[in-house]
Amino acid sequence: ELSKIAIWGAGPTGKKIYKKIKNENDVVCFVDNNWVVCGSNYLGIEIIAPNVCYEMIRNKDIDKIVFGTSANNYDDILSQIKKNIEGYEDIYYVKEIGNNNSLIQYTDRDLGYIEFDAARKCNLNCRGCLRYSNITQDSSGYDLVTLERDLKRLKTIFNNIAYIKILGGEP
Repeated sequence: ELSKIAIWGAGPTGKKIYKKIKNENDVVCFVDNNWVVCGSNYLGIEIIAPNVCYEMIRNKDIDKIVFGTSANNYDDILSQIKKNIEGYEDIYYVKEIGNNNSLIQYTDRDLGYIEFDAARKCNLNCRGCLRYSNITQDSSGYDLVTLERDLKRLKTIFNNIAYIKILGGEP
């Protein structure tokens, strides 16, 4: 029997996840915090508000929630769900990249997203730089020994880390 799934996120990531899992699962709806899109649909599948989703879970019309949003939103959504449905743990994610379409359960011991700076100093002067690499005087980078140590430590703290990004500067 197919799982009855709600994909949390009706934007581009949610639609990408839908295309990855639709053949093995019954996607009954999309859920979105953006009230403007609620009530519309994508490929005939309704986009609903979170409170409607919670009611559908209580009525057993939804078995699982699958994140269909950026990994840096996972913890906020997880906390929102747990605040409204005590003890609910059927929350999953699917890797956006690659051919593996399997659902991976997301728990309190998982981390959605983390990033490391490969370099702090940059020779460019981009107006939209979010790392302040173009104004810092610090030219040190993340040395491989420290990166390896930190990744090993993260492995002891978390079961899974959905996405690890290494960025910063123009190395």
